[in-house]
Amino acid sequence: MGALDAEETKCSGDERTGVLILRRALEAPARQIAENSAVDGGVVVDRMRAAKGNYGFDASRCEYVDLVEAGIIEQIAFTRNRYQGQVRPDCDSRHFKPWPESLRANVGMWEVAGTMDDHSVGSLPFQNILHLTDFSPCSDVAFTWATSLARANQAKLSLLHVVVPDALTYMTPDSRGAARELQEKWAREEMQRIEERLKDLQHEMIVAQGKDVWSAVEAKLKELESNLIVLGTHGRRGLRKMLMGSVAERVLRSSAVPVMTVGYAVRPGLRRDGRFHRVLLATDFAAGSAEAACYAMLVAQRDESELVLVHVCKKRKQGSSEKDTELSVAEVIHRFDEMIPHAEELPRRPEALVEYGEPGERIVEAAARREADLIVMGIRRTTNLFATTHLEIGTAHSVVAQAPCPVMTVRPNARQAA
Repeated sequence: MGALDAEETKCSGDERTGVLILRRALEAPARQIAENSAVDGGVVVDRMRAAKGNYGFDASRCEYVDLVEAGIIEQIAFTRNRYQGQVRPDCDSRHFKPWPESLRANVGMWEVAGTMDDHSVGSLPFQNILHLTDFSPCSDVAFTWATSLARANQAKLSLLHVVVPDALTYMTPDSRGAARELQEKWAREEMQRIEERLKDLQHEMIVAQGKDVWSAVEAKLKELESNLIVLGTHGRRGLRKMLMGSVAERVLRSSAVPVMTVGYAVRPGLRRDGRFHRVLLATDFAAGSAEAACYAMLVAQRDESELVLVHVCKKRKQGSSEKDTELSVAEVIHRFDEMIPHAEELPRRPEALVEYGEPGERIVEAAARREADLIVMGIRRTTNLFATTHLEIGTAHSVVAQAPCPVMTVRPNARQAA
């Protein structure tokens, strides 16, 4: 900043204006980080400008420290190369931590959106929505969201209930047929009751049989060419608050198309008009992040909504080697910029949040604090089904089970499936 002060005294007119713009650009990350921590950004910037050396603001502790000694700045050359790279494509990339190969190939929302079939940028590829229901209260809440989305996107809505044999079906061989007929009859009666609410929508009511729910869902996804699944989750409070129900978990981890889950913690007062007014994109910049960013951007553009970008840094333990793998705040802001390169085309400039702590908890807290009505996040497929059945405590499960609004999870390469 001292160099800019010196240049400002030498300049006038447009040149001085350019120096002032550059000063504001350099101050912007510090201001934003301070304000995310509920601290006056102007006060923090003034104090940092008056100090010398590597003195700066540690947002995780709300105190001023030597940023290099604290491990917040890992390479002094990073900032110089960060801005040099804007005009020098040959900028030395050694100062940046590597991106996953799949994300590096897809980074940039517009490049990703441009590969979405024949849909133009600004349109969501949700023409066939599949709502999975078991007729429970949580499914009824999800049904309201599914119908609203179908109306907003002028989409076809398919309701699917899967009849799965329960333990009583196998008590005696003679009871199998009768039990299945009874289950199917009840399901069709429930479907008729629900269909009364769908007179203004193109829809299809399906009762299918299967050895398990997911095998039937997977078959119908291909048959119907669905590009979004909507379902409710069976979350519980207390010690079981992390559990979302085995069916929802299996669908979440296995579906090749985006899944919108509606949990028990969703605020009752949220507008259910199929439009979202504040979208929170939670990202760890891993594989699949570009796809999740694409969907979040499309929603924000279509609905003229606010877009909030969130990355959570885990708190480092003393003496831990995590220091070498965690991103610095400057790197997070840089990756946000690259992930959303055409932010000026949105109705509002995205808000960037860098949080500290356990990712699941902090994402849910950020969504509640910013009053988001949709969370979008990437999710990675696992082949360990045992780990995803009531034992998984990963970030996606934590968010889905406790989120105050619907959550859209997107798998890597979901755009090809859509």
